[in-house]
Amino acid sequence: MSILTDTTDTRQANPGQAVHSIDQILDLPLPQLLAEADAEVVDAPFTDPTFYGCMAIRGDGGLRLYMPTGRSTFEHDFTARILIAQALGFEAPKSTLFDVAVYPVRENGGQA
Repeated sequence: MSILTDTTDTRQANPGQAVHSIDQILDLPLPQLLAEADAEVVDAPFTDPTFYGCMAIRGDGGLRLYMPTGRSTFEHDFTARILIAQALGFEAPKSTLFDVAVYPVRENGGQA
């Protein structure tokens, strides 16, 4: 897996502090949203065509978005925004393209 990062990273100490609304999540350029939400995207080797991505909260409180490679730019962008909205507690717009399911996971990796 490779982590997609920008060498001019401007992330903040408090994840999501600069993100104040769903409008920001939907309107900011994705690289800026990732920086302001303290999120990183990791290429994931998932091959299931119905899987668009998942999110984990890092030990430092930041977000790690696991996204399969080979998706369209739209699918990648939309999925990242929905996952960030969910993580920051915003009501994300409903998608007619695919369902979004949330599965809390225990620290040991099992489902809660």
